[in-house]
Amino acid sequence: MEEGGITTILFEKGCLVNLFIGRPTGIKKLNANDMLLEGIDDKAILLGHKKLLPKDAMNPFIQIEQQARAALAKKSLSFPVGKANFTLFKTLPSLKKSLDYHKGKWEEALNILIDSYTDLRTVQIQRLNDQAKTIAYHKLQQYTEKPNYDKKKRELETWIENQIQQNQDLFPSVSTLRQKFTFQYQLFKVSLVEGFEQMTDIEQEEFIKAKDQIESNIQKWTNETIIAIHKSLGMAAVNAKTLLEKQGKLNPKNLKPLIEAFETFSSLDFTETSTFKNTIEDIKSKYFIMDNDDSIDYQKSAVTIAYESSKEELSQLLSTIGTLAVDQVAQTAGIQALSVGEFRRFIEI
Repeated sequence: MEEGGITTILFEKGCLVNLFIGRPTGIKKLNANDMLLEGIDDKAILLGHKKLLPKDAMNPFIQIEQQARAALAKKSLSFPVGKANFTLFKTLPSLKKSLDYHKGKWEEALNILIDSYTDLRTVQIQRLNDQAKTIAYHKLQQYTEKPNYDKKKRELETWIENQIQQNQDLFPSVSTLRQKFTFQYQLFKVSLVEGFEQMTDIEQEEFIKAKDQIESNIQKWTNETIIAIHKSLGMAAVNAKTLLEKQGKLNPKNLKPLIEAFETFSSLDFTETSTFKNTIEDIKSKYFIMDNDDSIDYQKSAVTIAYESSKEELSQLLSTIGTLAVDQVAQTAGIQALSVGEFRRFIEI
């Protein structure tokens, strides 16, 4: 069986990235006994949680995960196979640099948490134990007459002992805690023919059907994705043009979303044949001023755009790109980009 098809073309241009970030929630769901409640229907009432770690101890990990996933989204595309994202080889170095940076920040935050974990655990266990004693105290106040009072007191003392032990058991050791925090990514490709020759005739027939279905799904994804990329570019251009006409300029804050949209389009356009690429390069060469480190100087670029002659021409160029905000135009541009290069034989025009 010969390997070929749209999947082969894609993986000649890029690969898949799987980002896995795992962390404990820092909370433990309560049950009815934890609150000394009776007759609770969990379909009617949702109980709360025990807090194992303070919120500010977990916030750094939440923020780093959000930032890492945002960085991945800017430089890759959600792929229909493998629960992963597709990125171009030309974009891969900058994506890896960004993910490695966030992985480093994750390790820094984890080391800080580990260093303070023993003290945090001691304080939180005491809080939970005090809370259990308070619950037991208020429950005991419902029993004022002997012998019910003495009987309930003994029961609650046993309950408190059990709660103290449970609270202690909720907290993992330092070494176990570290293992619960994961930040890793993998680069891989999908092969649709590996091991084909070793299959029986029946297995080969089933395999071919599955392969054809995957190819069909990826072809659909290719069409829809290239159209969506063009439309997002168009929306950014429309927003920039609106601000330019309303304010008579694009200040650094307003300029940033447009520049990011250009960079995202360049990073995600796997056809590399879109006619709008030239328009983007025209705008960048005329209006974007570069620093010595090849990054864009937003302040100087905004000054350049403020000139009347610059504003008029830039507005026209943004109008050209802005037509992509219309669904039909984005669809035409996307299909046209696919029809020029090696994707042509796999796309129904």
